[in-house]
Amino acid sequence: MIYIQLTQENLTKDLGLVEDEGQMRDLLEALEKICSLKGSEDSFWLEKKDLPDYGEIEINGHLIPISTFEFPLEEPIYLDFKEVFDLSKPGSGYDDSFSVIENYAIPYDEVKDYIETKETVVKRLKKALEARDFKVSRCFQGSEDGDALMIDKEGWDQKYFSALDPGFIDSVPENDQDLESFIDSYLNE
Repeated sequence: MIYIQLTQENLTKDLGLVEDEGQMRDLLEALEKICSLKGSEDSFWLEKKDLPDYGEIEINGHLIPISTFEFPLEEPIYLDFKEVFDLSKPGSGYDDSFSVIENYAIPYDEVKDYIETKETVVKRLKKALEARDFKVSRCFQGSEDGDALMIDKEGWDQKYFSALDPGFIDSVPENDQDLESFIDSYLNE
C-alpha cells in the first residue's frame, strides 16, 4: 500500500492510502484535473499559484477538497509517497522493506544479524584497543555519518579510529590474530 500526502515546509495534507502504483497514478491524474503537476516518476510537486481557490480530487468514489488557502507559503508543494504495510491482513514474515540504522538502510530480514554483528565487532575492537592502553569511546551516534570509535592515549595524536558503517563492520576479520593486523593498519594510517 502507498500512503500519499502533500508537503510544504512543515505543513502536510494527507491525501490517502492506495493499494498499488496503478491507484497512485489514478490519484495523480485526478489531481492533474484541478492543477498542473511538475516532475516525473517518483518526484512530483505543484505550485501554490496553480491550485484553485477550491477544488476536489475525485478518486474511487472519494472526494478530497483542496484549496490554495490550505498552503500559506509560495513555496512548492511536494507529493510524498511512502510504502506502508497493511498489518490487519495476515503476513508471511519479513517483507522487502528496511530499517534505517545510523543512516544506513538495512533490510528487515538482516537487521537482527547486523546489530548483533556490529555490537560483537565493537566489543572485540574495544577489548583489543584497550589491551594496547587506548581509551575507547563510541561517538557520533545519530550524526550524518553515524556511529564511530574514538581512541585516546597519552602521547598519541590520532583520535578517530573508524566509522562503524556496514562496510567497515563487514571488513573486520573474525580471527583474533588477523584482527590485530587489521587494527595495526588503522593505527598506521
